[in-house]
Amino acid sequence: MATKNYGRLQLSVQQETAIDLLAAGRSDSATAETVGCHPVTLRKWRAYHPSFQAALNARRAELWSGAADQLRALLPRALDVLAASLDDPDNRVSAAVQVIKLAGLEKLGAPVGETDGERILDELVRESRDKGATHTDRMLRSLNGDTVSDTERLAMLESDRGENGRA
Repeated sequence: MATKNYGRLQLSVQQETAIDLLAAGRSDSATAETVGCHPVTLRKWRAYHPSFQAALNARRAELWSGAADQLRALLPRALDVLAASLDDPDNRVSAAVQVIKLAGLEKLGAPVGETDGERILDELVRESRDKGATHTDRMLRSLNGDTVSDTERLAMLESDRGENGRA
């Protein structure tokens, strides 16, 4: 999907810093204090700012991938410890087994949401449309591809700006 510049889809340095801190596990309140914004502002970014949501999801995916790669890199050493420990009833065996079990974390699925801000915005528009729509309206839109126009995207961004202040 081609990315269009809707203004609000751009991130400030403050928002990018907040994304890095949140992805690293910092709390909302600690992150807000560090970047110099009110915690409510940070919560609004997380809930209503498509580019912020997309960038945070992408950053989490990067971190998850890096952690999984590091864990997989430990697997040969863990297997060596396990092989050497088979005849030695040491605690190293249980540690090696734990590393091997952790190497299967990718089966649980990475904590990833949508990473494209425009797609998040489109979904917000569709949800807004559905609030007052009849079942027939939703079915017709679905059959017609349920596309979102630039006008609807801009209206959603403007209505959000009016309801939540400038995020």
